[in-house]
Amino acid sequence: MIPVAQSRRRSQKPGNRWLASLLAHGIGEVMSWVDKNKKGTMMFRAHAGLGPGLGMMVLSLSVRILCVLSRGSIRTNGEIEEVTVARIAVDRGRRMAAIRTGNTKPELAVRRALHARGFRYRLHVKALPGTPDLVMPGRRVAVFVHGCFWHGCLKCDRGIRRPKENAEFWAKKLTQNQARDSRNVVDLQALGWRVVTFWECDTRSKEKLESAIDGLQTFVRV
Repeated sequence: MIPVAQSRRRSQKPGNRWLASLLAHGIGEVMSWVDKNKKGTMMFRAHAGLGPGLGMMVLSLSVRILCVLSRGSIRTNGEIEEVTVARIAVDRGRRMAAIRTGNTKPELAVRRALHARGFRYRLHVKALPGTPDLVMPGRRVAVFVHGCFWHGCLKCDRGIRRPKENAEFWAKKLTQNQARDSRNVVDLQALGWRVVTFWECDTRSKEKLESAIDGLQTFVRV
């Protein structure tokens, strides 16, 4: 006869945990997609061939399966929602943590274009305010390459749009980013540096990037 404690340990198979994690990730991706698309819920139902109420029923059933695999029993609706929200929050947190702060694709594009024009620079000088992405010591020029969303670009829609979910948090965070950028510019200018900013949208086409580089050349010659 198998002891009760041993029986419980055997019932929690590693395969179940892996399947629960995979299912939770899938639910998180679906919910994230629905959040980003206004008509996401209707499209989801249409593609799945589900009626008005069956779409959420399938999602609810998936959550219940997740709870069975991860906890061994079906909890109350409130606890199920907490488990789902917590899992989605963890997935989003991991994606946020994976976002680079240096050597980004726009920054690499600017670096290649500047090098082709004959500019030489140092990278990420931490001794200067704001740690500029590129620094030209001989010209006393500090260059920032900003992401449009994170730093509030006013030249494109991506910089103007704000997330609808958790709007208060994002408004505060992005406002703080812009305030910090302004302080860094002021501090650099106080030290005798000239500041140039490239935006992510400047790197989306060769023509825009070349135009921005032309502006830098004119700025450096003044």
